[in-house]
Order: sequence, then C-alpha cells, then structure tokens
Amino acid sequence: MITAAILLFPANTLPITQFTNQGLTTYDTIYSGIVSLVDNEMPAIAVIVFTASVAVPIAKVIGLTLILLTIQRQWPLSKTRLTRYFHIIEFIGRWSMLDLFVISIVASLINMGQLLHAKPAPAATYFALVILLTQLAAKCLDPRLLWDLEKKPHHD
Repeated sequence: MITAAILLFPANTLPITQFTNQGLTTYDTIYSGIVSLVDNEMPAIAVIVFTASVAVPIAKVIGLTLILLTIQRQWPLSKTRLTRYFHIIEFIGRWSMLDLFVISIVASLINMGQLLHAKPAPAATYFALVILLTQLAAKCLDPRLLWDLEKKPHHD
C-alpha cells in the first residue's frame, strides 16, 4: 500500500498521454484532460474521468490502508463498516483498468489517421501499477482478520 500511495503522485502529475499533430507534440496529464473536457463543454464526462482516475484510486489506497492499520494497530473502529468498505473497494477494483483501456482505444482510433499520433505517456505505467498494487492488496487481505481483533486481548 505504501508503494501504491507513492505511485499516486507520478500517476497524477506526469503526462498520461502524448499527442503528435503535424510534428507538434503535446502532453496531457489526468488533470489537464479533465480541464479540457470541462472547457469543451463536457462536464459529465469530466466528472466520470475525475471519479475513475483520481477519486477512486485515492479512496482505494486510503480505504485499504485504514483497514490494514485497524488490523495492525487494533483500532476500535466499526468492523461491520470496514468490512463493507472492503467489499466496495474490491468491487470497484474490477473497473479500475477502464481508464487504461480507454486510453488504448483512443490511441488506436487516433493513430488510424496519418496526421495525428497518440500514445500512452509515463503516467499510464504508474497508474497501471497503482491499480495492480491495490488489486493485489485487496486480494491478499482477508477481512475476517478485522473480526479476529475482538477475540484477542488488546495490548498497549
């Protein structure tokens, strides 16, 4: 989870796509893509991109870290609520690769023309690693460990 949290920074700050149009190369970050969607009067799509690319990965990292710390530190948090959060995180994880799929489809469609070329930039790799690491963490985590805390005596 620490690695996923660290990789969130380059995933959100470095360029995620590279466009070359008539010899001029431009780069887009997740944020510049969202701003571009808003500027082009597509706020609904901007909200979807923001949710899928920024809010969900950050929520997954925070949620899984909270669950892990609760297990490790034996925090007295609601086990029912944390288990519910875990199942939501696990469900959302199935859809996390959608962003990278969209980038690859858009790049393929754009590259069919002769004048414009698009390809993923470095942030796409970091973003994929964040998704992979959070999915692996969710698969390795057994939420029943939360309930085992009630059976163990608390030591300070």
